[in-house]
Amino acid sequence: MIHLSVPPGTVDVNVHPTKQEVKFANERAVCDAVYWAVKNALREGADEVRESLSGPQNLAQAQSSTFSAPVFTKDYNQTRFSSGQAAAPLHRPIAPADGLVPPTPFMPNTLAEITLQLEDTEPEPQEDGTYRIAGQLFGTYIVVEADGKMVLIDQHVAHERMIYERLLTARRESRPMSQFLLTPSAVTLSAEEFAALFENLGIFTDLGFEIEEFGNNSVLVRRTPASVGEGEIKHLLTELIERVGRPDTPLTAREEEMLEMIACKAAVKGNNALDEREITALIDDVIKTGGVNTCPHGRPLMVTMTKYELEKMFKRRI
Repeated sequence: MIHLSVPPGTVDVNVHPTKQEVKFANERAVCDAVYWAVKNALREGADEVRESLSGPQNLAQAQSSTFSAPVFTKDYNQTRFSSGQAAAPLHRPIAPADGLVPPTPFMPNTLAEITLQLEDTEPEPQEDGTYRIAGQLFGTYIVVEADGKMVLIDQHVAHERMIYERLLTARRESRPMSQFLLTPSAVTLSAEEFAALFENLGIFTDLGFEIEEFGNNSVLVRRTPASVGEGEIKHLLTELIERVGRPDTPLTAREEEMLEMIACKAAVKGNNALDEREITALIDDVIKTGGVNTCPHGRPLMVTMTKYELEKMFKRRI
């Protein structure tokens, strides 16, 4: 347990209606205080372990290398770690087993880097050979050769339709597709929007949201429908409130419109380059779903041109 003592005037305990959060005037100072308290506690604990294992005479040496960052040496066959100093007994390296190579440090900065490192294999070819990915145009349209035809697929429309189908299935089965946010998102609404939201809060919960009051017509969003980006939350929430507050439309129709809007916001956008794995996964979803030619709003998902039509365009056929 960490006890923080701060002047009363530097902390606001009224930013959350249920007192689950407080606001500090100097958040950086509080963060630093917690960081060093934890670090020093861990260091003291490590010193006690070292003293019990190696005796007081080696404590000074152990302290000097406690927080030295170990790095892998280039020669895996001879030694294992090098920290720039003689390691204390607690840090004694373990020789790799025969035939094994020590892992490289893994500190990816982005989700894309994680994906590349976890899936560092070539995409498997399609078993049935029914299509071939020819490329991507303008970061928006996927070009596919299939059954003697050229197919142009709008990646946003295709992805939007696939997300919509999954959301619709989840809604019918009462198992909303949702994701918890690492950092809750605070959204400020108008008085009318705030009232409309909490009059229909059950609908938003069924769609995958977790929302609570945050004071002064503000709300805290802790969970959203899956795949909705953080930057889309405020815009999406206000548009959904507008849809749900229309009494002239039947409730079922309003809910379907809300699902369409969620799918649109969550889908990959145009002018966004996709790698081969992402394209393959999207096309496979479209093929597996079957019978879908438009997005939920009616925009065409794909345009098809036969080989014969292409040959006529180039005067190869009359």
